[in-house]
Amino acid sequence: MPRLFGAPELAASGDGRLELFVFDIEGELWHIWQTAWSNGWSGWSLQAALEGASWPATVAPSGDGRLELFVSAGTVAHQWQTAWSNGWSDWTTLGAPPEVIPGLGFYAPAVAPNADGRLELLVANGALWRLEQTAWSNGWSQWLPHGAPPGGLLVVGPVEAARSADGRVVVFVVDNAGSLWKVEQTAANGPWSDWGYFGSVDGGLDDRPALARSADGRLELFVRGNDGALWHRWQEQVDPSASWSQWVSEGTAGGGLLDQCQRTDKTARQPQSADRKILHRAQGVDAVISRCRNGPVAQQIVFESRIHVSPSRRFCGTAIRSGSDVISKPGIAESSNCQRPPNLLVQVSPQTSPPHKYGCRTSPARG
Repeated sequence: MPRLFGAPELAASGDGRLELFVFDIEGELWHIWQTAWSNGWSGWSLQAALEGASWPATVAPSGDGRLELFVSAGTVAHQWQTAWSNGWSDWTTLGAPPEVIPGLGFYAPAVAPNADGRLELLVANGALWRLEQTAWSNGWSQWLPHGAPPGGLLVVGPVEAARSADGRVVVFVVDNAGSLWKVEQTAANGPWSDWGYFGSVDGGLDDRPALARSADGRLELFVRGNDGALWHRWQEQVDPSASWSQWVSEGTAGGGLLDQCQRTDKTARQPQSADRKILHRAQGVDAVISRCRNGPVAQQIVFESRIHVSPSRRFCGTAIRSGSDVISKPGIAESSNCQRPPNLLVQVSPQTSPPHKYGCRTSPARG
């Protein structure tokens, strides 16, 4: 099987056995599962080869314990278990929300259960959109709009959601200026709040938040900053009106946490640094491509790179793509802070070689 790529997704089926999903470098989705509680795993099984799919997948148990699987592939592709740990439906589509910015898609959906077990699914494409199940494992609403934060900001995802101790679904997403925003149900299974500002850190926040309940029911939130550190906030009490802590840095894991752009084509030969990071030429010197994302206009790629011999110098670049191909050489300008990058496949055209395909993934920075 091809080399695995991107973040895996893990969930427990109705009988308690874990099931894991992860994409490979070719964009196919693979599946492996426990054969018994805490005792052995199956072989790898190809779950899907969906055109235009992007990692990671999203998986969550429905109200009756059967897993439901979602993939962003231009639309939200959907599959579900036909019984606990036993068989899957065919792939169907839940469609896509209305475009906010022409050509701007969306990334992996966030899924969380209501207090009654029905799932809520959320994606962001400049604005936040939601689908809700009309019954356990049976039917979905139309796309329901939550808009965008005030002040002309955009939310481009990925989105994170979880159920609080009192049964309300709470949703977080980072905007295009690097700040975090929250919307939440005002009662279990009930209506939703307006946007609430949740703050930022020096340099801004970046990428998908992680959200879960601790043993006493308080929600804990983690998100990576543009400084390469992992940042943390938590509820100070189990109460819907409880305040949250201030931002606390959990450090950089010895070198910083970044979206590394890795080469995804198998045959291309592209200059690399000693630690195997991919290089391109920026103003006559080698630079490490460290992050990339969709641009604010249709078909635009934005990437960030750092000068190999001087990591504190950052460059922002843009290139125009057509489908999966970049059709112009990137323009590069030095900047102290590039905007945040979600996950995508991107091609750049280094001065020293033809275009090659790259992908972004989260991994510890080395050097």
